[in-house]
Amino acid sequence: QEYLLIKNSYDKSIDQYVLIYYLANDLLDNALPHPLQAEPAKPFYSLFEGSLQLENNPVPKTRKTAILKQLSIKDIILGKYADEVSPKGFLQKISKNSEILKWLLPDSPNNDEFKIFSILDKTLAYQIALQAALFEEIKKETEIQRAQLTIVLMPGQSYVDRPASYSYYFQEYTRTSILKITEDLNIRTIDMASTIRQQKQSSTSTNLLYHPNEGHLNVTGNDIVSKILIKALHQQ
Repeated sequence: QEYLLIKNSYDKSIDQYVLIYYLANDLLDNALPHPLQAEPAKPFYSLFEGSLQLENNPVPKTRKTAILKQLSIKDIILGKYADEVSPKGFLQKISKNSEILKWLLPDSPNNDEFKIFSILDKTLAYQIALQAALFEEIKKETEIQRAQLTIVLMPGQSYVDRPASYSYYFQEYTRTSILKITEDLNIRTIDMASTIRQQKQSSTSTNLLYHPNEGHLNVTGNDIVSKILIKALHQQ
């Protein structure tokens, strides 16, 4: 959707695009006709033999099918390997939790990071390839417009507050994968995730950065993010 927006909203006065990439679910939603946590359909790109193909255009007004409604993050992330790493009762825990990242992934991994990452290498290969193709096309479009492109990696709550959770592992896997893609494509990237987490760990303050009931940044969190972002943009 952001790629389509850049392509279709060309304005000569724009000299910089700052694309905020949400580590919690953007990688997965890219490949889906409906966002995991929303009903309406959306345009999306599929990847066929290395080429991007626009789907759901024009966007249908139909709602999610029963099959898509049943699709869970567990199905996508762990796939057939779920039994190797999922703690007992994991689905029940998720269904009772209202926070986005707690809903998305189990909280208590039974395996180490290497094991989890080796599984994600297999289950997320398509999503990573699709993301690389999208970033490549976005870069080409911004270059045509002679505008600077910056990718900002924005963490969800679990990345900052629950470093031993599956939510953290998924976001860390996504973060490192995106950094590799943007490095290969020579796209300027601001790693907000690592910066926020390091700042939170080194701070003696007990101020929370996220709303406790739904996981979005609160006033304090938004203030910190904006200051970090402004400083980083001015430095590059």
